[in-house]
Amino acid sequence: MKNSVQESAGIEWVDGSKLGDFDFADDVALLHDSRDGMQAMTSKLETSKKVGLQINVAKTKFMSIGYWTNQSSILVDSEQVEECHVKTFAI
Repeated sequence: MKNSVQESAGIEWVDGSKLGDFDFADDVALLHDSRDGMQAMTSKLETSKKVGLQINVAKTKFMSIGYWTNQSSILVDSEQVEECHVKTFAI
């Protein structure tokens, strides 16, 4: 994953560092503060097909918190990724 996502991509922390993804087993959660940035990260991750990995669009969801200026959907191989509207937070 380190090679798939740019270190400059993601959401910015108070100290100026960026967090671009969470990885757990074969699951990956990408993080970005804009729709265009999220699409760019998703498209870059699609290059994993070269080594036999692919994004399962049927199991993939995206969620936006706040307001993205570009409200269009995220695409994987020209297929629209479903938006998830349920937000559950652990405190």
